[in-house]
Amino acid sequence: MCCNGVLFADVRLQKKDDPGLIRKLGLSLEKHGSGQRFCQPCNALKGGLCTIYQNRPTRCITFECRLLKNVSTGKVLQGTALRLIQKTRKQAEKVSSLLMQLGSKSLAQPISHRFHEVMSQPLDLSAGEDFLELRSALMKEMDDLMRLVQKEFLS
Repeated sequence: MCCNGVLFADVRLQKKDDPGLIRKLGLSLEKHGSGQRFCQPCNALKGGLCTIYQNRPTRCITFECRLLKNVSTGKVLQGTALRLIQKTRKQAEKVSSLLMQLGSKSLAQPISHRFHEVMSQPLDLSAGEDFLELRSALMKEMDDLMRLVQKEFLS
């Protein structure tokens, strides 16, 4: 989930990273402040695997989510961690499905950006009750996802 746009919207390059190599590996870089970044979901994520694993950026190498740290220290059992990952993925799928129903078709954007895009559209009260219920459900499901992500994955 760190690569698919659920946990993060972008990855900032570090001083050790070679932007030229990263571009050659297929990642689109953009300026961000005095540095560079690439947006999530990562173009190198294919079928749940990193296609540039041996040459991935420093942030990708060094990042360990809270859940991984808790498994490593024995605070959380591996089976429990796998269930939490599955639960979070299912929640992200619910949010993504609602976003699609509300017009967000771009899966190439992080889930947070897609949510912001949908919610920043003017509220059309004439759109009908179904539309308003979908929008309400999206707010609830996104809130549930963000709470889960904050609690279990981000330190």
